[in-house]
Amino acid sequence: MAPKVSGQPVFLQHGLMNSDNVWLLLPDALAFTLADAGYDVWLGNARGNTYSRRHVSLDPSQEDYWNFSFDEMGNYDIPAVINFVLTKTGSEKMSYVGHSMGCTMFFICMSLHPELNEKIDVMIALAPAVSMAKSTAPLMVNQAPFALQIKYVFDLIGVRAYQPVDSFWNNLRKRYCEPNLFLRYSLCQNTLFSSSGDDYHSLDLNLLPIIDGHNPAGTSVNTAVHYAQNYMAGQTFQRFDFGVEENQLRYGQTTPPTYDLSKITSDVFIFWGQSDKVSAPTDIAWLETKLGNLRNSIMIEDPLWNHFSFLFSADAKRVVYDKLIPFLPQPIL
Repeated sequence: MAPKVSGQPVFLQHGLMNSDNVWLLLPDALAFTLADAGYDVWLGNARGNTYSRRHVSLDPSQEDYWNFSFDEMGNYDIPAVINFVLTKTGSEKMSYVGHSMGCTMFFICMSLHPELNEKIDVMIALAPAVSMAKSTAPLMVNQAPFALQIKYVFDLIGVRAYQPVDSFWNNLRKRYCEPNLFLRYSLCQNTLFSSSGDDYHSLDLNLLPIIDGHNPAGTSVNTAVHYAQNYMAGQTFQRFDFGVEENQLRYGQTTPPTYDLSKITSDVFIFWGQSDKVSAPTDIAWLETKLGNLRNSIMIEDPLWNHFSFLFSADAKRVVYDKLIPFLPQPIL
């Protein structure tokens, strides 16, 4: 076993179309806040984003590379990350903080690999994206009903990456809107905000060019489709739907099975916003009834707090970060 390093390990996992940059953009961002408090901070990048495109045998130019959704991230990537961090630090346990899809990945991991619960001290879920049934985010309401048709067109023209940072629209937006904060705020709104329906509540608008420089960071088309499937399926949390024949081959049944959230026995604390259109309060309430060991569900008192307020609000440290730290094990100093 590797020699134990100083500091209690805490792993941060970003959400859909983001990268690890979201934990670093604010002067008092969560990664800095935890490091200042004495924690050993680790940052994850979901497969397929700007900083996570390497593969042992495949290249991003190949179609097979993009044949994944958040199912593979939770089933394969998070177990690998947990074991890597614990091996490198010599620790027996680590803490996990996820935002949005970062929570999706964790819950899948613990559902399919329940033995890993023993390696987690505590899980902090910020705006967890699980059931999407009551989401009013434009990405869900406007695109999810047509997900199969959109995927068909993307397959036809060879598009496998969804919203990479260097996409045509993002490059166009940066080229013509970059000097003008008003255009960034309105007509040239970043995809993160236009797809989530978030406004810029308590966001320093001077941060927009920095956010634009790194986001959206991309994912696979299948990942977006998987969320669309869950939205259309109602209040549930299910595996990727490949169609009747392939479902039978992969799952032994014609419909995709649901993830068993009762198998998540590690301590879970949820933080959620009243104005979150992605992770709607009704869906959070559903999740609360399914988790195997929910310790507390904390509603952010600010009534305008939305999905990306957890990452980009100037008040995030005071409203969220300072309140989640007491739930973590004390750092080893």
